[in-house]
Amino acid sequence: MKVICYLVCWLPLFPFFVQANENITENKMELLKFLEKEHVPSESLLPDHVTVMKGFKPGTGLSVGEVQKVEGTVLVIHYGSDRAYRVQKKTSIFRGDTLITEHDSSVALLLIDKSALSLAPRSKLLIKRSFYNVSSQAEKRNTKIQLLFGRLRSFVSKVTGDSDYTITTPTALAGVRGTDFALVVGPVSRKPSKCKVFSQSSNSLSFAENEGVVTSLMTVLVTGDNSSSVEFSDPEGKSSVIVDSLSVTGVLSGCTGTEPSYLGKKALDVLRDIGPQIDQLQEILTAQQKPVEFLLELLQRDIDVLEYPPLSPVSPPLSPVQSRK
Repeated sequence: MKVICYLVCWLPLFPFFVQANENITENKMELLKFLEKEHVPSESLLPDHVTVMKGFKPGTGLSVGEVQKVEGTVLVIHYGSDRAYRVQKKTSIFRGDTLITEHDSSVALLLIDKSALSLAPRSKLLIKRSFYNVSSQAEKRNTKIQLLFGRLRSFVSKVTGDSDYTITTPTALAGVRGTDFALVVGPVSRKPSKCKVFSQSSNSLSFAENEGVVTSLMTVLVTGDNSSSVEFSDPEGKSSVIVDSLSVTGVLSGCTGTEPSYLGKKALDVLRDIGPQIDQLQEILTAQQKPVEFLLELLQRDIDVLEYPPLSPVSPPLSPVQSRK
């Protein structure tokens, strides 16, 4: 009798649960498509006032990392410079460097802070800080990175002490302790003031170029395996959620982010597509052996976090962008 009562009470609500599940699945698939797409800016990621030079000139101060692999044309702009240089394998990376990958180009880096990152084609990244210090008691990490456009995969190895590893984008903030993950920044089309199309309660995500829509930037996060976890929020740190392993979420400019959705092993396929080089670099970072030569030298330095003045925001900002498949 009790079973029948439960059925009578809950049966009218069943269509709503079905609809909610369909909405979650549809939104998850739209975010997955967004991750897999190579987004194209409406104008060059290289500022008009920057000139590409022949040869290479290193940045100033202490290097914070080194290029491990490069394909195609990848440019670096040192802090405060109006010149860009093509990077090659073993090129040193410095605090304040901006990296830009062109079409069919990518780059993989090892950083001093025991992390690795890979930039996919048509991406722009600013390394604001990469600090690492080890004492007899514990390790300390303080890294600030800004992904302005495109697709980034990063592997951050765990440290025994304090760790502050943060990546900001035009629409989101990701805080990491020890994780394999990817971030994608690209344009989407939506109706003005229709933020709910990116919430879990929506019918679907709309990426179509229809009459009355505007182009906004969205950031999508996908996490890897092995207890990966990222704290994900808007740029002000509001509406924060914890995204656990093999899951996806996104936040549109001016809108509330989606609830994390579990992707399963499909998340690993996405990570390998965005940054296949990271799989090899993970072995270097997690091996119980001495670091590669450049890291061994850097890890012995006692770097003062306040050694350099604060970096000003990247200028000029990106203009509205569009995407094509």
